[in-house]
Amino acid sequence: MIWLGIGLCIIGLALLIISVVAIKPLKRLSDVLGSLKQTTDELPKTVNEITSQTTAAMETGVDVLHDVKGKLNDLQPVFHIVGKFGRTANSLTQKAGSITKTPFFQNAVKNTKGLLGIVAVLLLLFNNKKCK
Repeated sequence: MIWLGIGLCIIGLALLIISVVAIKPLKRLSDVLGSLKQTTDELPKTVNEITSQTTAAMETGVDVLHDVKGKLNDLQPVFHIVGKFGRTANSLTQKAGSITKTPFFQNAVKNTKGLLGIVAVLLLLFNNKKCK
């Protein structure tokens, strides 16, 4: 029985030493858990705030996109006019290119080079006389 009493005293003394040694880390753990509790208490408020700001930003983005879409719809006739003008100009340049490549046009240009030079000199002389 004495040995049992001595064993229980040693076990009690060991548990007392362990609890004294563990007081400081347990105090730190308590502080960390308290700080974690404060952080987690503020978390729902912060999430709600971020969510509301995100929602407002998305609504603003949607409004801007609707505005841009409306303005592009207003400009759509202008784009159609520019497209038609481009197609017409392309058609005219193709026709003019095909006309200038014909042998009749080439001969007409060769035959009128001298005549065009004379007209240009006469225009220069006529303009010089008006300037004086």
